[in-house]
Amino acid sequence: YEQGIRVVSHTGGMPGVATSLKLYPEQNMAIVALANTSGAAPHRIAVDIAAAVVPGYKPPAPRDRSAEVATFTTPAELTGEWSGTVRMYDGSTTPIALLVKSDDVHVRLGSGDDALWTVLNTPRFRNNLLTGQFAGTIPSEEARHFPQNVGMSLLLQGDTLRGWAAAMTTDKPLTGAMSSYAELTRKPAVSSCGSRD
Repeated sequence: YEQGIRVVSHTGGMPGVATSLKLYPEQNMAIVALANTSGAAPHRIAVDIAAAVVPGYKPPAPRDRSAEVATFTTPAELTGEWSGTVRMYDGSTTPIALLVKSDDVHVRLGSGDDALWTVLNTPRFRNNLLTGQFAGTIPSEEARHFPQNVGMSLLLQGDTLRGWAAAMTTDKPLTGAMSSYAELTRKPAVSSCGSRD
Protein backbone atom coordinates (compact mmCIF):
# COMPACT_ATOMS: atom_id res chain seq x y z
CA TYR A 1 0.00 0.00 0.00
CA GLU A 2 1.09 3.55 -0.77
CA GLN A 3 -0.89 6.24 1.08
CA GLY A 4 -3.67 3.72 1.62
CA ILE A 5 -3.84 2.83 -2.08
CA ARG A 6 -3.17 -0.80 -3.02
CA VAL A 7 -0.22 -1.11 -5.38
CA VAL A 8 1.77 -4.01 -6.81
CA SER A 9 5.20 -2.90 -7.96
CA HIS A 10 8.58 -4.09 -9.13
CA THR A 11 11.84 -2.37 -10.04
CA GLY A 12 14.73 -3.61 -12.10
CA GLY A 13 17.92 -2.56 -13.76
CA MET A 14 21.52 -3.19 -14.68
CA PRO A 15 24.38 -0.86 -15.59
CA GLY A 16 22.84 1.72 -17.91
CA VAL A 17 19.19 0.73 -17.45
CA ALA A 18 16.58 1.22 -14.69
CA THR A 19 12.85 0.42 -14.60
CA SER A 20 9.78 0.84 -12.42
CA LEU A 21 6.43 -0.95 -12.80
CA LYS A 22 3.43 0.02 -10.63
CA LEU A 23 0.02 -1.65 -10.88
CA TYR A 24 -3.03 -0.11 -9.20
CA PRO A 25 -5.63 -2.94 -9.43
CA GLU A 26 -8.55 -1.06 -7.85
CA GLN A 27 -8.06 1.90 -10.22
CA ASN A 28 -7.41 -0.39 -13.21
CA MET A 29 -4.16 1.51 -13.92
CA ALA A 30 -0.59 0.56 -14.71
CA ILE A 31 2.43 2.86 -14.77
CA VAL A 32 5.70 1.86 -16.41
CA ALA A 33 8.78 4.07 -16.36
CA LEU A 34 12.01 3.15 -18.14
CA ALA A 35 15.32 4.98 -18.27
CA ASN A 36 18.54 4.50 -20.19
CA THR A 37 20.51 5.32 -17.06
CA SER A 38 21.16 3.70 -13.72
CA GLY A 39 19.56 5.23 -10.66
CA ALA A 40 16.23 6.25 -9.22
CA ALA A 41 14.87 8.33 -12.13
CA PRO A 42 12.15 5.80 -13.15
CA HIS A 43 10.89 5.56 -9.55
CA ARG A 44 10.62 9.35 -9.25
CA ILE A 45 8.87 9.56 -12.62
CA ALA A 46 6.41 6.78 -11.70
CA VAL A 47 5.55 8.61 -8.45
CA ASP A 48 5.00 11.87 -10.37
CA ILE A 49 2.72 10.08 -12.86
CA ALA A 50 0.78 8.41 -10.03
CA ALA A 51 0.26 11.80 -8.38
CA ALA A 52 -1.18 13.09 -11.65
CA VAL A 53 -3.50 10.19 -12.58
CA VAL A 54 -4.34 8.07 -9.50
CA PRO A 55 -7.25 9.60 -7.50
CA GLY A 56 -6.22 10.44 -3.94
CA TYR A 57 -2.48 9.85 -4.51
CA LYS A 58 -0.20 12.65 -3.32
CA PRO A 59 3.53 12.73 -4.02
CA PRO A 60 5.71 12.41 -0.91
CA ALA A 61 7.37 15.55 0.39
CA PRO A 62 10.88 15.97 -1.01
CA ARG A 63 13.66 14.84 1.32
CA ASP A 64 16.05 17.45 2.65
CA ARG A 65 19.39 16.12 1.43
CA SER A 66 21.44 19.13 2.55
CA ALA A 67 22.41 17.41 5.80
CA GLU A 68 23.41 14.16 4.09
CA VAL A 69 27.16 13.83 3.79
CA ALA A 70 28.58 11.09 1.61
CA THR A 71 31.37 9.64 3.71
CA PHE A 72 33.12 6.35 3.18
CA THR A 73 34.42 4.40 6.14
CA THR A 74 36.27 1.25 5.22
CA PRO A 75 35.51 -1.89 7.23
CA ALA A 76 38.59 -3.80 8.39
CA GLU A 77 37.82 -6.81 6.17
CA LEU A 78 38.11 -4.63 3.05
CA THR A 79 41.24 -2.62 3.93
CA GLY A 80 44.42 -3.44 2.03
CA GLU A 81 45.74 -4.10 -1.46
CA TRP A 82 43.83 -6.21 -3.98
CA SER A 83 44.87 -7.41 -7.42
CA GLY A 84 43.22 -9.40 -10.17
CA THR A 85 41.81 -9.19 -13.67
CA VAL A 86 38.85 -7.95 -15.66
CA ARG A 87 37.83 -10.59 -18.24
CA MET A 88 36.01 -9.38 -21.34
CA TYR A 89 33.46 -11.46 -23.29
CA ASP A 90 36.12 -12.56 -25.80
CA GLY A 91 38.27 -14.12 -23.05
CA SER A 92 40.94 -11.42 -23.02
CA THR A 93 41.90 -9.92 -19.66
CA THR A 94 43.35 -6.73 -18.29
CA PRO A 95 44.85 -6.26 -14.81
CA ILE A 96 42.95 -4.39 -12.11
CA ALA A 97 44.16 -3.37 -8.65
CA LEU A 98 42.52 -1.73 -5.65
CA LEU A 99 44.15 0.09 -2.77
CA VAL A 100 41.54 0.36 -0.01
CA LYS A 101 42.48 2.86 2.70
CA SER A 102 40.59 3.87 5.82
CA ASP A 103 38.61 6.60 4.06
CA ASP A 104 38.87 6.04 0.29
CA VAL A 105 39.56 3.56 -2.49
CA HIS A 106 42.02 3.89 -5.38
CA VAL A 107 41.82 1.84 -8.58
CA ARG A 108 44.35 1.00 -11.31
CA LEU A 109 43.08 -0.60 -14.50
CA GLY A 110 45.55 -2.00 -17.04
CA SER A 111 49.33 -2.28 -16.98
CA GLY A 112 52.31 -0.30 -18.17
CA ASP A 113 52.81 3.46 -18.29
CA ASP A 114 49.16 4.15 -19.16
CA ALA A 115 47.86 2.46 -15.99
CA LEU A 116 47.49 5.23 -13.43
CA TRP A 117 45.90 5.13 -10.00
CA THR A 118 42.56 6.94 -9.84
CA VAL A 119 40.01 7.51 -7.09
CA LEU A 120 36.89 5.34 -6.90
CA ASN A 121 34.08 7.92 -6.94
CA THR A 122 31.05 7.54 -4.67
CA PRO A 123 32.33 4.33 -3.07
CA ARG A 124 29.79 2.36 -1.05
CA PHE A 125 30.13 -0.83 0.95
CA ARG A 126 26.83 -2.40 1.92
CA ASN A 127 25.87 -6.07 2.37
CA ASN A 128 29.46 -7.08 1.50
CA LEU A 129 29.16 -5.27 -1.85
CA LEU A 130 31.71 -2.61 -2.87
CA THR A 131 30.38 -0.28 -5.57
CA GLY A 132 31.51 2.91 -7.28
CA GLN A 133 32.73 4.47 -10.53
CA PHE A 134 36.11 5.63 -11.74
CA ALA A 135 37.78 7.22 -14.75
CA GLY A 136 39.14 4.47 -16.96
CA THR A 137 38.71 2.42 -20.12
CA ILE A 138 38.01 -1.30 -20.40
CA PRO A 139 39.98 -2.31 -23.51
CA SER A 140 37.31 -4.24 -25.40
CA GLU A 141 36.79 -3.50 -29.09
CA GLU A 142 33.23 -2.21 -28.60
CA ALA A 143 34.09 -0.10 -25.55
CA ARG A 144 36.71 1.80 -27.58
CA HIS A 145 33.96 3.31 -29.74
CA PHE A 146 32.62 5.68 -27.07
CA PRO A 147 33.99 7.78 -24.18
CA GLN A 148 33.52 5.89 -20.95
CA ASN A 149 33.94 5.63 -17.23
CA VAL A 150 33.99 2.32 -15.41
CA GLY A 151 31.34 1.32 -12.90
CA MET A 152 31.92 -1.68 -10.67
CA SER A 153 30.13 -3.86 -8.17
CA LEU A 154 32.24 -6.42 -6.28
CA LEU A 155 31.07 -8.91 -3.66
CA LEU A 156 33.47 -9.59 -0.77
CA GLN A 157 33.84 -13.30 0.00
CA GLY A 158 36.76 -13.90 2.37
CA ASP A 159 39.90 -12.67 0.62
CA THR A 160 38.22 -12.45 -2.81
CA LEU A 161 36.23 -9.71 -4.51
CA ARG A 162 34.09 -10.90 -7.45
CA GLY A 163 31.57 -9.14 -9.65
CA TRP A 164 31.36 -6.87 -12.66
CA ALA A 165 33.20 -3.89 -14.07
CA ALA A 166 31.22 -2.08 -16.76
CA ALA A 167 32.32 0.33 -19.47
CA MET A 168 29.66 3.04 -19.09
CA THR A 169 29.14 5.89 -21.55
CA THR A 170 29.82 9.33 -20.14
CA ASP A 171 26.91 11.03 -21.86
CA LYS A 172 23.79 12.11 -19.99
CA PRO A 173 21.54 10.25 -19.97
CA LEU A 174 23.69 7.13 -20.09
CA THR A 175 23.19 5.44 -23.45
CA GLY A 176 25.18 2.26 -23.01
CA ALA A 177 27.11 -0.02 -20.71
CA MET A 178 29.06 -3.23 -21.33
CA SER A 179 29.82 -5.46 -18.34
CA SER A 180 32.88 -7.65 -17.86
CA TYR A 181 33.71 -10.14 -15.10
CA ALA A 182 36.12 -8.92 -12.43
CA GLU A 183 37.89 -10.94 -9.73
CA LEU A 184 40.50 -9.73 -7.26
CA THR A 185 42.30 -11.30 -4.30
CA ARG A 186 43.78 -9.58 -1.29
CA LYS A 187 47.56 -9.27 -1.21
CA PRO A 188 49.11 -10.59 2.02
CA ALA A 189 49.91 -7.81 4.48
CA VAL A 190 53.56 -6.89 5.03
CA SER A 191 54.59 -7.14 8.69
CA SER A 192 56.75 -4.50 10.35
CA CYS A 193 59.91 -6.59 9.77
CA GLY A 194 59.24 -6.63 6.03
CA SER A 195 58.06 -10.21 5.60
CA ARG A 196 54.65 -11.27 4.28
CA ASP A 197 52.13 -12.57 6.80
